[in-house]
Amino acid sequence: MTKSNTKSAPEQTARDVIPHIEGNKGFNFAKPASGISGKINFAIALTYDSITANIPRQIQLVMNEWLALGGGDVDVQAINDSLESKGLWVRANGVAYNQDVATILLHYRTRLDGRDAWGKGSAAVKLKLADFS
Repeated sequence: MTKSNTKSAPEQTARDVIPHIEGNKGFNFAKPASGISGKINFAIALTYDSITANIPRQIQLVMNEWLALGGGDVDVQAINDSLESKGLWVRANGVAYNQDVATILLHYRTRLDGRDAWGKGSAAVKLKLADFS
């Protein structure tokens, strides 16, 4: 009796063929957003002539993608899907990693809505940049 190590592959959808990205063991590139659902609006940030606070790159990417998607009340999952499809989450050495927009927004929520300051000490600046709905 001969054993075969071959299996017939199940039908794949476009979401199934997205490659695994190094950096977050066990997660795939197309990880669904979690932690915050609903919509975000960065329109208030557009009213500032300049933003002197040190805004993390993750937030800058999310804000830019919000604008690219037309601004207004944009679904968090739409921002997540759009950013993941562009492959912008990369380390300085060029290695891609998984990043969840909802997790980013949850982490920075109190700063984004103006309750907490960006930065520390004398460099801390309270600045509302977003509305959540």
